[in-house]
Amino acid sequence: MPVLSKHVKLDDSNDQEQKKKLSENERRLRAVEKKIRNAKPAEGEWNMPKIERLEKKRDDILVLIQADKKKKKTEDEKKRAKKVFENMTADGALEYFKEEKVDVVEDHSIPNTPHTRRLRKKVLENLNEHMMSEMMNQQMRVRINIINQLKKDLNKEEEEVKQQQQQEFLEVKNFLQDNLTS
Repeated sequence: MPVLSKHVKLDDSNDQEQKKKLSENERRLRAVEKKIRNAKPAEGEWNMPKIERLEKKRDDILVLIQADKKKKKTEDEKKRAKKVFENMTADGALEYFKEEKVDVVEDHSIPNTPHTRRLRKKVLENLNEHMMSEMMNQQMRVRINIINQLKKDLNKEEEEVKQQQQQEFLEVKNFLQDNLTS
């Protein structure tokens, strides 16, 4: 019976499909994690500078892996959309273009560059000026309302005084007419 190498497999295509091939960055990540585990022995001292350096390297590799996954996801989405579009009928194509999707930007962060800092400063100054003018307008409206209310109250008091004087005059007039004419 021939001796087979451990790298050669006979008709195990199902196993190969099930096993996921690791990318270069994932292999590097596994190697770095193994080095970190080896740098932390159960007994003895830990080599902290080496561990910190390896953890930083691991974080960098994780960022690369996430970027690769995101890139692969977008490529797969484009391939899937292209495949769907190629297999689409004329009516389906019309519907697709009627309802074209708009990508939503989730990251609204503003980069911290000198240009954006200048713009941010101008925006804040204009916003502050606008808020001050709105506050002044509000104060003026309140003052005008107070003045108008005082005028109305003063007019009401004057009318009441006039009515009272008119009433007194009528009473005196009626009294005089009754007493002098009888």
